[in-house]
Amino acid sequence: MIQPILNGARILLSASIPPELVDKPDVIDAHADIVAITRAVMETGGQLVFGGHPSITRLVWQAARNCAPHHGSINIYQAEYFRAMAPVEVHDEKVFGPIQWKGSGVNREDDLKEMRLAMCRQTDAAIFLGGRIESGGVGEELRFFKQSHATPKPYYLLGNWGGETRELIRKREAEEVGITNHISDSARKLIQEGAPLEFAIFIIIQDLLGRLD
Repeated sequence: MIQPILNGARILLSASIPPELVDKPDVIDAHADIVAITRAVMETGGQLVFGGHPSITRLVWQAARNCAPHHGSINIYQAEYFRAMAPVEVHDEKVFGPIQWKGSGVNREDDLKEMRLAMCRQTDAAIFLGGRIESGGVGEELRFFKQSHATPKPYYLLGNWGGETRELIRKREAEEVGITNHISDSARKLIQEGAPLEFAIFIIIQDLLGRLD
């Protein structure tokens, strides 16, 4: 049995399926990736924190509800502006617990900013994957995560889905990664270039063991 080695560490998952994968055969692999990340964090005793994006919420829900109750947990944040449009799965408190609603419901961008800041301030590490280039949400969450911690916290940019995360890698946003995690340059290059998710997850979990108290 997998041991709860992350001891409740809060791992931010900043991800959404980019438009270029939607309705394409590769989207099936993307779905499997979210399930794999969710299970890996929970089964190693971590807390997965995410913003309830519609493209991944059901996938996280499916993976989490099949994990044993003594394993890790899921903390879901939502912008008040989108309350009426929230996927039905977010209301399953047996899986997600109470929803963390953020914002006033008046202004979309203000509510998203408040939600993202709240998530980033509460997390110990972060995984970034995919994202819509035109929305800039993944990049904003990366910036908030880096700004929210006086002592740098580990984060990981995965290039598997392309999208905004791949653009961030290309723009050398990842230059500071060597400071904030201990993975080798060769392993970092592999996960940024889209190595199989099983390999990336293994590398991340092993690195977190050496970084988190």
